[in-house]
Amino acid sequence: MISYPLNAKLTRCRQGEALVELTSEPFNGLAIRPDDLRALAQQLTAIANMADSLPTHGKHWRATSVSVDANGLAQKGHAV
Repeated sequence: MISYPLNAKLTRCRQGEALVELTSEPFNGLAIRPDDLRALAQQLTAIANMADSLPTHGKHWRATSVSVDANGLAQKGHAV
């Protein structure tokens, strides 16, 4: 099972739509077992849901960094 956090930067594209930048390993040449892939999918889904819920417009908008543990639970994020 994946036991490390998945880090991502929740930001926006030039058109103002939500964009997720994965900022942690292990995405280069990843070989993964089905159960681990399901756990990774749970983490990615949690990050996608967070990105959808953040406002992407406004004068005081800021990108936000988040970390999601192996159970898909978000750790405290911070603006970047």
